[in-house]
Amino acid sequence: MLNSSDAETAKPRRTTSEVRAMYEKFPYPSPIVGEGVIRDNANMLSVLFPDEDFAGKRILDAGCGTGQRANGVAKMFPDALVTGVDMTSASLEVAREMARKNGIDNIEFLQCDLLKLDLGTRFDVIISSGVMHHLEDPAKGLRNLRAHLTDSGVAMIWLYHSLGEYERFLGRELLHRLWGADKSNLDRGASLMDALNLDLGSHQYGSVSGQVDREISYRSINADAYMHPIVEAYRLSTGLSMMLDAGYDWASVASINMIGKSALVDIAGVIDPIYADICLQLNDLFDDFDLQSSYLDLDPLEKLHVIELVLKPTAFTMIAGGPDAISRQPEWLRKGAFHTDAREALDRCRSMNVSIIK
Repeated sequence: MLNSSDAETAKPRRTTSEVRAMYEKFPYPSPIVGEGVIRDNANMLSVLFPDEDFAGKRILDAGCGTGQRANGVAKMFPDALVTGVDMTSASLEVAREMARKNGIDNIEFLQCDLLKLDLGTRFDVIISSGVMHHLEDPAKGLRNLRAHLTDSGVAMIWLYHSLGEYERFLGRELLHRLWGADKSNLDRGASLMDALNLDLGSHQYGSVSGQVDREISYRSINADAYMHPIVEAYRLSTGLSMMLDAGYDWASVASINMIGKSALVDIAGVIDPIYADICLQLNDLFDDFDLQSSYLDLDPLEKLHVIELVLKPTAFTMIAGGPDAISRQPEWLRKGAFHTDAREALDRCRSMNVSIIK
């Protein structure tokens, strides 16, 4: 299994300062301040906690970027206390202006580095979408988030998946090789990206709810996808193992993203029928009865392997938490949870997985 850093032409290893420079120039997901917010994280919280208004609860968006998702959570749950943190001032200026434009007053934005995170408080919900895989030390980032989570709280972590992102990573490697060892000239990188016609498209991870086209910056999206100095992608078992290693007591794969579609993952088959339209179904995997039966006979971890091998997701969301949080989760998520006693089995999978991207 090759680490994606093997594809890098610049030595030494790319650094956080380079990541900061890229996002200062290309604030993500969009520097355009509009009235549209992105609701996917808020929608996931409403699925996990259908009767919860989060009144008085503290919610952290760790690596909020330009704030579309953090503001989306604050707007959907106006009685919650939402904090968005990011290391780039350009992104935070957009996030604050967006909150003002939308009349959102239950959110604050702070500038800080997740690898040095020390906010002096703990949170009931921590969200981190598309951030951990861009850190110099993802394991430390996950540990820092765990230290800020209450024992009854949950973390929602979104990561790239190595199988569905294969073609994009090839395009990124091509760009970085042509870019050469000195990647400080970001305009040069963007010019090469355009010449290669590298374009992520708007449906790589399903669909984004809440923004109209004029509020989307495709330049920032493509820069994040192809120019980023640091990036990793993971198999499902590796993601779960990372969460348990970081000190979370349990972790579940809650959903997967595919090109043009997203779906909840109910490996126990017990989810409420009202979520059938947004949940992975058996016939999404196989039409053949024998194949379906073989899948149903598998243990939960093997089912996850089959899901990713068949569907090749581009990304996935994990829910994890402390010892007092699991009982508050819906049955489908509880039954799909892996606890600390599963660490050995998950670690074995790391060496068995076939992937050219870590």
